[in-house]
Amino acid sequence: MIESAYGFDVYGGFKKFLRSIDDLRSYYFAYDWRKSPGYQGTQRALDNFVDKTLEASGRDKVVLVAHSMGGLVARAYINSHSEKVARVLTIATPYWGAAMPWLALAHGLTGPPTDSWWPDLDTFIPNDELQLFAINAAGAYNLYPSPAYYEQIGGWLSFSGTSGGITYLTQDQTLSAVRQFLGNKSLYKQALDYHTSYLDTYYSNPNVPWQMIVGTGVKTLTGIVYQEDSAKPTYIYGNGDGTVPILSSAEGVEDTSIVHYVCRIEHSALPEQKGVQAMIKDYIYTGGPIVNPQGGFCEPPE
Repeated sequence: MIESAYGFDVYGGFKKFLRSIDDLRSYYFAYDWRKSPGYQGTQRALDNFVDKTLEASGRDKVVLVAHSMGGLVARAYINSHSEKVARVLTIATPYWGAAMPWLALAHGLTGPPTDSWWPDLDTFIPNDELQLFAINAAGAYNLYPSPAYYEQIGGWLSFSGTSGGITYLTQDQTLSAVRQFLGNKSLYKQALDYHTSYLDTYYSNPNVPWQMIVGTGVKTLTGIVYQEDSAKPTYIYGNGDGTVPILSSAEGVEDTSIVHYVCRIEHSALPEQKGVQAMIKDYIYTGGPIVNPQGGFCEPPE
């Protein structure tokens, strides 16, 4: 787990929050996010880590708490080791992917350009280096929109934007587009198949409760459209946490006893926000219900 990057605190506040819970022992697993969440090396390492924490704590099961892509790693783990897990909480996990990772492969960007003076990752990472990295980053392909995303949204990438409307590529056409941009079509196809097999359906197991915190009310990239004769895309926005659309992080689940919406807290800030921490404290510690005083679902400001 990363606590800081380029001088900015990332998870340090969340670790402090977990340490503040009486009688709770917290342990932190770091994974290689360049790999697929189901990568065997990652899953073996996580299983060994869980075994060591169980031995050190004297407990029979662990509680998995994961932010962002970490939720996909947790999902992969529980498919094979549910007997070691008491319950799971994911925060802003892109179960069905997001449009934003395409920008790394196509333009060497971590997100759409903004007018903000605040530095982002694009300030520090050269575009050409990020493009080269994105070609064979298996983990990144698992963050592209999944088959379930196509089924619900109808597409996210278009090269035929005109004043008359937008025609989005099918999943097969997107595979071809990845190859045209020198991406690894095989890795992308493996990622899509993995989503179909493991990630695109809510994990339902009466022995392992699963809860999700989902950010809303922040303008979030949901589509990328290239107008005719233009190499620069037009960005289509919807609702989410600024990184992950709500449909993806809620995995299509509408049951508010499982999905807990929070309003206008951005993706990276969700675990650090005091109100979110207050919501999830009892669930982490005792498995008690998550009570949401955060105002729930909201739309982005126009």
